[in-house]
Amino acid sequence: MHIHRQFGLAAFSCSAVEKKNHQQVSHFFRKTTKDGDILEYENRTLYFNNCDEIDLVPKPKRLCI
Repeated sequence: MHIHRQFGLAAFSCSAVEKKNHQQVSHFFRKTTKDGDILEYENRTLYFNNCDEIDLVPKPKRLCI
């Protein structure tokens, strides 16, 4: 710190770390709603993967916006 005193505290920004943290949190919660519930698509996918009724009902389409 004594060597770089001329730069001040502004030179030691944490914005890059905060941005990376924000990206990781956003990626983790991307498929959840505001209440923390799993989206209907994922619920249906889990149901059809565990049950043999997959032939009776068409699979839902996933839309990426």
